[in-house]
Amino acid sequence: MADYVPQTDADFNVWQFNLIEILSLNATAMGVPADVITSLKASQARWTDAYDKTSNKHKTALPPM
Repeated sequence: MADYVPQTDADFNVWQFNLIEILSLNATAMGVPADVITSLKASQARWTDAYDKTSNKHKTALPPM
């Protein structure tokens, strides 16, 4: 079976955003309960925060001495 989850963090970041956006907009039609969407969005927020911190060197760099 093929793996549809992208391998790089940057590609995964775009993919997960699109997936949750599509699920959110079509939850009723796809039969996805609201509490699942809420949980996914909470997980997405944690991912986004961690991804932003690790991908932006200016946020994670130590201040000059």
